[in-house]
Amino acid sequence: MLRSTVFLGLLSALLAAKVSVADGGGAVTAPSVSDGTPTQENRANCYGIQQHHDDSFESAYGWTFDAVADPYYGAFAECFEGVGYICQVQYWLTQLGNQNGQTMDLIVWEDDHTGNPGAVLYLIPSEDPGPVAQWPSVSRHDFELGVFVPHEKWWAGYWGNWAGAQAGWFVAADENGPGGGCPRTNIAPDIGYPAGWEHPNVVLPWEDCRSLGIQVDFAVDPAALGEQADTGHATIAARIDRLSPNPFRDRVEVEYRVERRGTVSLSVHDAQGRLVAALVDGATEPGVHRTAWDGRRSDGSVAEAGIYFVRVVQGGAVSGTQLVRIR
Repeated sequence: MLRSTVFLGLLSALLAAKVSVADGGGAVTAPSVSDGTPTQENRANCYGIQQHHDDSFESAYGWTFDAVADPYYGAFAECFEGVGYICQVQYWLTQLGNQNGQTMDLIVWEDDHTGNPGAVLYLIPSEDPGPVAQWPSVSRHDFELGVFVPHEKWWAGYWGNWAGAQAGWFVAADENGPGGGCPRTNIAPDIGYPAGWEHPNVVLPWEDCRSLGIQVDFAVDPAALGEQADTGHATIAARIDRLSPNPFRDRVEVEYRVERRGTVSLSVHDAQGRLVAALVDGATEPGVHRTAWDGRRSDGSVAEAGIYFVRVVQGGAVSGTQLVRIR
């Protein structure tokens, strides 16, 4: 039986299924699932699957029309933990017949220390998930990332590129599983709900939400993290203290701290982890050091506006900070 909810009194028929939506940004709830979803497969190239669902989903959520807008209103996210590498992000999706070439921005956020996604750590725009299963089937969509996260808590999710239009697909939701996750959705202003990052259960049809169909294939690399066998903790020998200004236009000063003498590498990378510019590479004495980046790539070309990461490496230990360039 199809569950639906009426927003602003506007009804819209989505092919064979009727779902009530709002021309001002309505939440869409798919019907309850009756069959299971594909079980997770073991991956040989990574370990440490993190998930909050129970491998079956009772509903699916999505935003449509004006509820989908920049900057990432209509996005969904789940929280994860651990310093290490995201090998893959996996999404369980379903659709009601409106998938027409839409894409998704894959996003990893740092934690804002208030229980919500904060600054964007990595963003891969305009990814095509491929064919999405028709409800009541749910399909899993895997995206290789291979990116390093330097924070103990962080968030992974997506934003659908259908601003002002019907939803291309919905993210599966677990409504009777163990919970323990931190499902979040970024709600646009002026649509009748609290704006910003909120638990999906603030939306009446999603009040039973316990977690979303988002999980990560995660690896802690002891060598890359400088993990010490006697303590079990990573030792960060060098770190970024300050980027000024941030955001910047033409020049940014990088202040970094070195705890012990050794070879230090300081570099700028794009949102996909690719090297943009090498700033420091050599023996460095302990203390506070400063260098600058003029916004140019190693080949002399001007780097476009966007999100970058300044990364410092010493003795296998990695520390990084987000940097934003504006025009």
